[in-house]
Amino acid sequence: MSDLDDAAFRLKLEKLKYYRSETQHEYSLMLTRLGAYMTSQSFLFIAYPSAMGTTVGGDARFSLPVSLLLCVLGLALSVHVYPSLEGAVDRIDACHEMERRLFEVQRSKEGFEVEGVDPDLADFRSEPKPLSAEGSSGRTTDKTYLRGLAFAWVMPSIFGSSWVLLLALTLYLHLM
Repeated sequence: MSDLDDAAFRLKLEKLKYYRSETQHEYSLMLTRLGAYMTSQSFLFIAYPSAMGTTVGGDARFSLPVSLLLCVLGLALSVHVYPSLEGAVDRIDACHEMERRLFEVQRSKEGFEVEGVDPDLADFRSEPKPLSAEGSSGRTTDKTYLRGLAFAWVMPSIFGSSWVLLLALTLYLHLM
């Protein structure tokens, strides 16, 4: 390997380390957001039945506004957290795409363009397969990767739906 090839290899390796550290940072950020979200939802779900059963001086009218407030707050948090989780997932996908491009061979030794994995970096390759080969969006098809991110995608929808149902139940029990 010539000095120029060695410098190009080291540059690619540094970029690879950077992309992987960015991916790790985004995963950490997403998990921190998800942890804070799950904690807030658990406290709200614990407070909701307490509010529903609360009476002040034998009057249950206190439970309606507090229960409604908890439902609205839980729903608002669910709606608010989804874009931040989706943004982290998009950033992770972008890092995977930049990493995938880094592995592509641009020219052979004869100067002709070739496709495939750079043999110098083949040992470092470990990214999901792109969907673009299947004609879809830039998301990946790696099943393990998608299963790992499914929790982050699904939780706001599940909690948001639960809060809508609890809101309807609260209104039904108090106003009917």
